[in-house]
Amino acid sequence: MPETLPAYHPVIEALFNFVNAWSLMFYPLLLRDTKSVSLPKTAWWSVQMFLTNAILMPFLALRASNEPTIARVEAARSEGNHGLLSKSFGVVSAVVGVASVFWFALARPELGGDLARRVDYFANYISTDRVAFAFCVDLALYSVWQPYLISEVEKQEGLRPDPLKFVPFFGLAKWLQ
Repeated sequence: MPETLPAYHPVIEALFNFVNAWSLMFYPLLLRDTKSVSLPKTAWWSVQMFLTNAILMPFLALRASNEPTIARVEAARSEGNHGLLSKSFGVVSAVVGVASVFWFALARPELGGDLARRVDYFANYISTDRVAFAFCVDLALYSVWQPYLISEVEKQEGLRPDPLKFVPFFGLAKWLQ
């Protein structure tokens, strides 16, 4: 008889998937940013998917001190529009984010119990587990840097400012679409 793997609490799964969906959405945003055109954005973002709060801050510090040449900016703009990538990452991440919220609230009642028990579990989980706490730090950092980076790209591309960029996670998902 095959051995069954232990099931994880739905709150743990929801938090993990939500943070990863948000991390995923930063890729097309970073690709559209011309201020970081000479930085290896794909490499930085690939590591960010696993070490989010340890990688995003150094990248943004390098970005702040980066002065791309006009030729590099023009070359990056001529490489093509990342519209399809932005839209697909936005849609997929939005679906995962909504599913994560429902998973947090409703999945596996035999493990998670009612919503009050899940919220209590979440509070205990982030206060006793370093990885869970780090994920919450990621959420806080993403909430701060999301509107900043979107504003930068809006200026670079001459777009009208979108007020929904200040809505954590879902504002970025909508903006990418």
